[in-house]
Amino acid sequence: MKKTLTIFLFFFSTTCFTQDLVDAQRYSVNSEGLVTDNNTGLVWMRCSLGQQYSGDGCEGDAEVYSWNEALSRASNADYFGHSDWRLPNVKELLTLTEADRRNPSIAEAVFPNTPAENFWTSTPSVFDENRSWGVSFDNGANSDHLRRWADYSHVRLVRGNK
Repeated sequence: MKKTLTIFLFFFSTTCFTQDLVDAQRYSVNSEGLVTDNNTGLVWMRCSLGQQYSGDGCEGDAEVYSWNEALSRASNADYFGHSDWRLPNVKELLTLTEADRRNPSIAEAVFPNTPAENFWTSTPSVFDENRSWGVSFDNGANSDHLRRWADYSHVRLVRGNK
């Protein structure tokens, strides 16, 4: 039993350490609450809309919005001296999901206090004129899905290549 526990703890700590190294190579985090994804060149807000970055993490509750409200908030956003924030498209937001992480399926050290729930994208459905694609950060698998525009979801804003 002791040997099994030791092996488990070694594997768990090695896995966490490895993930932290991968995260550190992939993301550049600044002290203002912005994250640059070194793989895509996109700049993300560390916190979901409604939360405030405190230097130690994201405080407060992430707010939820209808799709039209989310688009409006993004187009009127002026954070950290930039006014070119936008909702990410579905492919961009999916780059933040991590299949080997759960509840939330995102690098929590980089994006702290992210709800393990649905987030809006700017990608409308081609099948239904009243739906858009969303991404869920609960289990990391099959994370994209269609949401009705009247539904409420969280928002994480991005800047950079479109």
